Amino acid sequence: MSPAWSSSFRCNDTFDGDTFIATNSVASAQAVCDYIAKQAGGKGELIIIHGQKGTTPEVDRSKGCGEALKGYPDIKVVGELWSEGWHQDEGFKLTQDLLQSHPDVSIVFGQADALALGAAQAVKVANPGHTVWVAGFGGDLAGLKALEGGVVG
Repeated sequence: MSPAWSSSFRCNDTFDGDTFIATNSVASAQAVCDYIAKQAGGKGELIIIHGQKGTTPEVDRSKGCGEALKGYPDIKVVGELWSEGWHQDEGFKLTQDLLQSHPDVSIVFGQADALALGAAQAVKVANPGHTVWVAGFGGDLAGLKALEGGVVG
């Protein structure tokens, strides 16, 4: 994954500085979806919990995941919903809604770690009786702890 760096500094009597670090969301989402597709054996039903519709991260992450899925013709996207604010409670509710319509889902991509954590909670509550792979995006502390604990993949 390729981070982008931008820094600006003004040197005078005091030191002021701003730093911005971002990632290439297209390439990163492609890597996440490729990874989870491989974990699922290259087949299954997938649902996507999107971020806020039309925002640059949502569009880029959708594009990247779509690129990865081209290599997995046996993975079918069966449902997609959009969050309003990228929050964990939205990931929970949206995933619950999609699991009711699509009980055979075996893969969930949450476009942010918070959405994926909510999705993992919804899968646990639904107790589908089969393995469901859940992946998130972002690397925030809660997401990393969930990854370490095996809650998300």
